[in-house]
Amino acid sequence: VLIQVSGALFMVGTLYFTKKTASIISSSSFFVILMSLLFTAFYYPLIKWSVILGTEVGLLTFLITWVTFLTIKSVKTKKFSPLLFILLGIGVFVRMDLLLPAFIVTTYLFLFSQRNKFKYLTIGVPIILLCTGILEGLRLWYYNDLLPNTYYHKLTGYPLLPRVTRGIFVTAKAFLPNIISLNIFIVVVPFVYGYFTRNKYLFLLLSLFSGQIIYNIYIGGDAWEHYGGANRFFAFVMPLFFIALFVTLESLRKLIKARVRTKKLQYA
Repeated sequence: VLIQVSGALFMVGTLYFTKKTASIISSSSFFVILMSLLFTAFYYPLIKWSVILGTEVGLLTFLITWVTFLTIKSVKTKKFSPLLFILLGIGVFVRMDLLLPAFIVTTYLFLFSQRNKFKYLTIGVPIILLCTGILEGLRLWYYNDLLPNTYYHKLTGYPLLPRVTRGIFVTAKAFLPNIISLNIFIVVVPFVYGYFTRNKYLFLLLSLFSGQIIYNIYIGGDAWEHYGGANRFFAFVMPLFFIALFVTLESLRKLIKARVRTKKLQYA
């Protein structure tokens, strides 16, 4: 019960930072904020993993939405945020594969916030490495092994091609539950829009989302795919995708509206 209650509290925290991230990216668009909150709050796989089953997904979702907000804020204000790297370090303790989002966020900051490069190298990266080192030290001391047990079960003694094939299948199934579904179109739209507009904030959201999708494919998906929807390895980045989707739709709406207005003025 305590774990489920904590999962519910983390969901509340996730909604708070989903709102703040949607607001800072969309210039406080009511549509983007409302739809991002609704889709995050009622996305069943996220509720299932966070509250019903009480897994680590609730905490990871809370951390990643908080980190995303701090990253965008850091780029906008050109200020270094040590809290951002502390949260990433905590995430590594929660689940070691959060090293991938940590790498993506750090690389993003190097690309788009070059003013603080020295601080990232001397403070940010060492925080993540320190947390990883402590985790590895504890694992080596207790288990006499550097890697978690799941690594050997999932990634050794099994051919790469069948594993990746299964990863592709279960990932596609999460977004394409039936043949006539338009989900795959919805997934593609933010990427196409982000590519043509070169929106650096969408780039962060979609990079974190894509990173987890690729990771999920590489490891062959989860052990509990029969639950359906997003599994534990990418459910926690779904709020970021929802924000990217509705920022894209709102921008396209404004673009179409502006074109229609221009056409009317031409014919007036």
